[in-house]
Amino acid sequence: MFPPVPAFEDEIVNNIQKHILAERALAAARRCVASRYVGAAFAYAAGSIMRGEGTTFSDIDLVVVFPCLERAWRESFTQDGFPVEVFVHDPQTLAHYLHQDADSGYPIMANMHWRIISIRMPTAAIPSWPTWSRRAV
Repeated sequence: MFPPVPAFEDEIVNNIQKHILAERALAAARRCVASRYVGAAFAYAAGSIMRGEGTTFSDIDLVVVFPCLERAWRESFTQDGFPVEVFVHDPQTLAHYLHQDADSGYPIMANMHWRIISIRMPTAAIPSWPTWSRRAV
């Protein structure tokens, strides 16, 4: 007739596991930013893990913003067992990509920034991303 409905207890265990996964991923993201992106003004973690929807195969999406760069770049690597996808920008390149994404009809960067977790930096040379980037879009 109907497939069995998962027990309420299974749902609770699943939510706890996803929360633990998100906490581990956030700790890995913080270590990554601290070790690889010295001098960044701020950074944000996003993606399915940070939304509590991740699996053990999900990656960590990071946006790292420096006060000034010659060019933006994107890189992929593994940190503490997690695949990591990093988008490195300064305010001007970030604004460019936000506008380009919006114009394309497929706003990847803008969608990432609506559900983020801030990674605190020792100093912030430019305004926080949510405030600044919402003005840019």
